[in-house]
Amino acid sequence: NNLIVSNNQFTNYVGVIFHVSGTTSLNNFSFINNKCFDDGTNLALERRAINLQKTYSNITISGNSFNGFDRGISFTAAPTVKNITINENKFYSLSGRAIGIFGATDAIISNNIISDINTSYDVSNFNSTNYKTYPISNALAGIVFGSSTNMTIENNIFDNIHSSAIVSTDLLSTNISIKSNRAKLVNSLFVTGSTGTVVSNLTISGNYVEGTTWTFGGVSVQDTDKAIIKNNTFKGIMHNGIDFFRNTNGIITDNIITAGFISGVDHKAITFSNSDGIFAKGNVLDGYSSVAGNYNYFFDDTKNFEGHIDRFIGWNSTALASNVRVYFNSNNVPLGVSDKKYAVGSIITNDNNTGGIPNGEATSWVCTSEADPSTWTASGNIGFRSISGTPVGFQTPITTYEVIFDSTNKRWFKATGATNVDWVLISQQKNFIT
Repeated sequence: NNLIVSNNQFTNYVGVIFHVSGTTSLNNFSFINNKCFDDGTNLALERRAINLQKTYSNITISGNSFNGFDRGISFTAAPTVKNITINENKFYSLSGRAIGIFGATDAIISNNIISDINTSYDVSNFNSTNYKTYPISNALAGIVFGSSTNMTIENNIFDNIHSSAIVSTDLLSTNISIKSNRAKLVNSLFVTGSTGTVVSNLTISGNYVEGTTWTFGGVSVQDTDKAIIKNNTFKGIMHNGIDFFRNTNGIITDNIITAGFISGVDHKAITFSNSDGIFAKGNVLDGYSSVAGNYNYFFDDTKNFEGHIDRFIGWNSTALASNVRVYFNSNNVPLGVSDKKYAVGSIITNDNNTGGIPNGEATSWVCTSEADPSTWTASGNIGFRSISGTPVGFQTPITTYEVIFDSTNKRWFKATGATNVDWVLISQQKNFIT
């Protein structure tokens, strides 16, 4: 209890500098302002600066530097850790991960600098097919966590990490916030594990990633519930900006994703696969539509989706999309979305009339057939169109039952069909007062 290790210099220790194992519990421990260095002489041993196991509470690791180790800080053997703070440390030239934390409750990892991790790996081997599964071992990331509750990872700087900056393992974690971190020269900012429910209540917000030729993703999130990805900037991404796979109840809003140099196809700014209950709005996507076969949004077996999205949409045509409501700046059923297989009742809504000027455009299209492609029927109008003269023989109705105003003769017409002759006079104003 009440142990403080501070203001020391540790150089080339064999094995681990500070190690607690067995049945030992550690309470009120501080490791502060120490300099820890290893030049790699003892390569036969796993070199960790701090290795903690079992039960801990009230741990502070702050203001230290860790240089040249395999791992910087490791909480291993499925410990129970409460109230931990890891902040303002510097991690340089590590061959493994900087921080590994498991079994934590109420943890804050903030304002650390993590640089030059696993640089021995040749990043030229990266390609668009392996970026989500690399690294083979999660030990190679900047920060790795699992089985944790109420954890905040914020205001950290990641630089030149030949893997992902942050990784969540397959162990369930809840209430995780990843915010306001900056990363460059990384494979991706954040990836989750590959099986089972990985994270519940995950928020990724306000982060900035500056990509390079081997930055293949912004974030890859799968098997999560209640994930929020908002207000992030992913710049120069070589493959997918946001991967959303097997997630439920997710929100993706107000992110900026810019593609790097893209050759070939199958690049997407945001993907939704096998997900349920997703809302998307306000995302700014640039560069993904420059090559045919690439998309701003791509959907595969996703249902209960609502979003304000734009052109360049891709969809797995063999998968049925159910209960989908999308908003477009368009007066036509947008191709690339409407030409796929939807469940009856799905809605495409016209989001074009943001200026509030009545123009008679259809307000929405409703799916009335699950054929491939589906059948859509226009519904409603935004205000009404005003024209000079009769619409009969000249104006094609936007929707059946559209109402149009002849401003020259002060007359109202209503559509009864789909052609320019399907108009009937319904009223005429007399003594019109302007």
